[in-house]
Amino acid sequence: MEELIQQIRKELLKRLIEENTTRIKSCMDKLSEKDLHFRANPNCNSIAMLIRHLNGNIRQWLINTLSQTGFRRNRAEEFKEDKSFDRNDLHKIIDLLERDLLKCIDQVNTDYLLKEFTIQGFKTSGYGIINHVTEHCSYHCGQITLLTKIILDIDTAYYEGIDLEEKH
Repeated sequence: MEELIQQIRKELLKRLIEENTTRIKSCMDKLSEKDLHFRANPNCNSIAMLIRHLNGNIRQWLINTLSQTGFRRNRAEEFKEDKSFDRNDLHKIIDLLERDLLKCIDQVNTDYLLKEFTIQGFKTSGYGIINHVTEHCSYHCGQITLLTKIILDIDTAYYEGIDLEEKH
């Protein structure tokens, strides 16, 4: 069982940090300050909003349930258009999020995976939380990637140098 727990921890770090937050920072660094706040229409979120939203979601669902931080989320604030958040502020949000994830992921254990939680009115297990956070982060990373490609007309080159056609 310990080997499985180690694999789950490893995959969480890979998906959340090595892939998603790394890709989000890469996109942010390619865009202008104005682009970080671009919204196609009032029903769409900007990259800055999505970063603030991911921070709130990951802290509420995963970090707080693992570390008992007492985090109090204000979800509505995450979606308010607030252009005072510049690139440096957004980088700080992601850097702190990564730091806090690195601190708490070692706390994933069998008891956590099986424990029941209620978050935002949803009943789920620790295992469900891990699935939710991984999927949710990937979903919004994809939106950030798409916005970056639309705004800049570029290939993000996430897989540069890797033969994705390689057969195994």
